[in-house]
Amino acid sequence: HNMGWDGIQLGCTTQDVEVYGNEIINFARAKVQYQAAGFQLNTGVMNAKFYNNYIENGEAGLSVGILYHGNGATEFYNNVVVNAGGRSIALSCESQRSNVPSNPYLRVYHNTLITEGNNRGVNAWITSPDMDATVVTVRNNAITHGSSEGCVNGADEESNNECSAGNSIPSSWQFNNAGAGDYSLKSGSSLRGAGASGTGVSTDFNCGSRPSSSPDVGAYQFGTSMSCSFNANTGGSPSPSPSPSPSPSPSPGGASDAGALRPVVTFVLALITVALVI
Repeated sequence: HNMGWDGIQLGCTTQDVEVYGNEIINFARAKVQYQAAGFQLNTGVMNAKFYNNYIENGEAGLSVGILYHGNGATEFYNNVVVNAGGRSIALSCESQRSNVPSNPYLRVYHNTLITEGNNRGVNAWITSPDMDATVVTVRNNAITHGSSEGCVNGADEESNNECSAGNSIPSSWQFNNAGAGDYSLKSGSSLRGAGASGTGVSTDFNCGSRPSSSPDVGAYQFGTSMSCSFNANTGGSPSPSPSPSPSPSPSPGGASDAGALRPVVTFVLALITVALVI
């Protein structure tokens, strides 16, 4: 929480990469350009999965929730991104790449993206000649946005995303308590059963079961409760013993913790490789 630059920056990781269970709140407080993402994933990141992360409160007009510059073969699912400052997810692969996978897909499935300002929820800009074969697929996401150009841009395949313009959350979505960071669904939510089949995402943000046919749109499947083995969880459900808490770092801007009512998610990465920003 309360980070001056990126929440997590990762690069040159080429095999069996999984980043999950992180909570990043109040990032980019120092307002440094090119160091202002919740996740910044640089050249070399491929064969990767980014899932079940919570990202909230960047700097308006500067930061991005998830910024990807990698080499493809990467999936993003069951993430919640709230008021990232700019786009919730930006897939930007412009410069020359080496060691690109034979199938450099990018898949954005089952995320809840509450986007602020005049921004899209998901923006893909794949112009590197080494990544011409990249297929960007965006499905089953719940997205609020402010862009007149729509909530998703640059996808090769796009289906069953629920989009709301004007940065407003429709009352029909019926989140349990969005004001407290709880984007799980009530029984009458219009997101229930509205998803496309065949994404291969079998669990939700709570690590509860997600059906393969007609799943719910967004990061949450209705009726699940927190059961992730990697969560410390203070939300009242049974949970494993929490990991030791790290020593707090000084807050650059003195911003308060906006996630007190939300299950606290601990870092589980065994190794984070810090790469130079391109």
